[in-house]
Amino acid sequence: AFSKFGTITNYKAPTDPQGRPKGFVFIQYGSHKEAQKALDGLNGKDIDGRALRINFSGGAPAGGAAP
Repeated sequence: AFSKFGTITNYKAPTDPQGRPKGFVFIQYGSHKEAQKALDGLNGKDIDGRALRINFSGGAPAGGAAP
């Protein structure tokens, strides 16, 4: 569902200490434009009986690592 909006450059699915999924993922696209298309196209959509909630994270600033 996510790859049709652009190139996914990174994907993380956090788990709890027992290895169970926490119920959210972090997906990084090759560009802000691709990420925006995914947000516009998928936010609120139903996948496997669950409504997606998509947000931009406050990750590292463009062009470099976080201070």
